[in-house]
Amino acid sequence: MYTVSNNNSAQVLTARRIKETLDSIVDEMANTAYAFVANPDKDFTRNRVLTFNKMIRIIISMGGNSLQKELFDFFKDTEHFATKSAFVQQREKICPEAFKYLLHQFNKSCADDKTYMGYYLYACDGTTVNVAKNPANKETFISTQETVGYNQYHVNALYDIINKIYVDAIVQGIHYMNEPQAAVNMVNSLNHRGKAILICDRNYAALNLIEYCNRKDGLDYLIRVRYNWITEIKNLPMEEFDKEIVFEIRTTQTKEDKLAYQCGVAKYISGKSPKGKNKSSQHWDFESPYRMSIRVVRFKITEDTYETVITSLDKCSFSLEKIKELYGLRWNIETSFRDLKYTIGMVNFHARKDIL
Repeated sequence: MYTVSNNNSAQVLTARRIKETLDSIVDEMANTAYAFVANPDKDFTRNRVLTFNKMIRIIISMGGNSLQKELFDFFKDTEHFATKSAFVQQREKICPEAFKYLLHQFNKSCADDKTYMGYYLYACDGTTVNVAKNPANKETFISTQETVGYNQYHVNALYDIINKIYVDAIVQGIHYMNEPQAAVNMVNSLNHRGKAILICDRNYAALNLIEYCNRKDGLDYLIRVRYNWITEIKNLPMEEFDKEIVFEIRTTQTKEDKLAYQCGVAKYISGKSPKGKNKSSQHWDFESPYRMSIRVVRFKITEDTYETVITSLDKCSFSLEKIKELYGLRWNIETSFRDLKYTIGMVNFHARKDIL
């Protein structure tokens, strides 16, 4: 009984500290609200019931009730109550960047320093979220013969597996989702405090992402790939192994290049156009030609099924069994998505207009 009581006290203390930290950041943001609104000279400058401070608090505390009920629960009395219409008008003034700033500041204040063999573990994965139906939004509207249609966004998230916190997220319309590029953007924004490992599922496998990881100080990668992801891996035997593959990347198509492609000496990836725009979703942002080396690990997961993983981790510190264990930890982001969507209530939206 003493242990249970002690645990409950610790949980209450932790919850109180979290709330105090969150309140402090929201108060700090409210003092510079002009940095987080659409019209800095006008928005939230008048004395209204729904101040910037209250708006942020209402939005981040919302559950699965109707907007009317959420407002009643927040104000708890009718004397200072705000209408749904007033809330919607005030909400439109706040830029999405406000919530990204809140996430990053909160992580800085509350982040733990637990690691795995001295490494922070960041899992990168995606999940879909349905929003209010809007056929006019070509980025998100899905029309099928079986249904009247629906709108959907794809959320790419970076999750600290050991410390159980979301580090970053990028939201894309379902028809414009580009998971490898979203991962690149989050890697470039990542400010880790020591050595780290990016762990991704196979939808994020891209040579471009790999090279961004290679050039990020202190960051290694571990990515699951399909058995036929690239020719060099497709030609490997279907058995357990741990080996290195080396190949050359080129973004040009001269006669010499084409001959090299045909002979298997080099592989072609789209580079940037003369105007600097990417020519395809799978592209290369670096110099050409470029010699790349990748460690490939294949291990058994059932009697007749294998998993293939590519990584920059060295064999001396991370054996095949350790790589297998590491990839298994990636599943924690899947359970975090379930908690985020259904326990915390991310699937509950209180708007019918597009949110991005």
